[in-house]
Amino acid sequence: MKTSVKLIAIAASVLCFAGCKGKSQAEQQKELDALANDLAQIFDSAASSLESSLSTQDSAPIEISFGDMDAMMDFSKKCQNLELTVGQSVTIDGVLSQGFSSLSIGQKQDGKFIGTTLEVEGWESKDWPEDESRVKVNATVKMNQDAFYLYLSAKPADVSVISGPAE
Repeated sequence: MKTSVKLIAIAASVLCFAGCKGKSQAEQQKELDALANDLAQIFDSAASSLESSLSTQDSAPIEISFGDMDAMMDFSKKCQNLELTVGQSVTIDGVLSQGFSSLSIGQKQDGKFIGTTLEVEGWESKDWPEDESRVKVNATVKMNQDAFYLYLSAKPADVSVISGPAE
């Protein structure tokens, strides 16, 4: 779907610039503004359509046990491929990983971490438990409208710290 939107944008831009020959700057700007508006509507429609289709998929609750790398890998791939339902309930007993400006929940084994982005409502980085803490999270699947990816969202009360980082 992203490729289709890009192709439409490129084709529209080429047609617009080809049609701008001999027109005043004001006329050209007016046409470019109209094109930008049309492309924004196409993009919003595509995002809405995608979210709608994600809301109708199987939405059985998902539970991932501590140390279950295979289940975590499967879940992470489904997030990346937009194969989960927006609003779907997910419980993960796993490990937190802190990035520069993001938090992830997943499984860590033999130095490898497999996880997905976790957003906790109202939390800032100062509120996060220690990096590599074991936590149990009850979250829901959300979609980032701007970048078309799935992530997890939870309330602070739905995050339980089981233990600090392993030595």
